[in-house]
Formats: sequence, C-alpha cells, structure tokens
Amino acid sequence: MVYLVDPSIIGGLVIRIGDRVVDSSIKTQIYELRRSLSKLQIS
Repeated sequence: MVYLVDPSIIGGLVIRIGDRVVDSSIKTQIYELRRSLSKLQIS
C-alpha cells in the first residue's frame, strides 16, 4: 500500500485500486457543485 498526501485535494480522500477510483475529495465536490450551478438558468 502506498500513502501519498496531495494538498490540492483540500480535504477528503481519493482511493485508487487498479483502474478503479473512489474520489470523495473536497476539490471534486466543489468542481461538481460548480458544474451543476453553471447548468442552472437564472431568469
């Protein structure tokens, strides 16, 4: 097992097992929120 600290993910964790990835990082959550909000149309 290899543990790496990546400060760019802000918090949470990213697990990689082979070609599978479980990403619960704050960085990804903010990205998904930004993407969802950009799809909203404000009238």
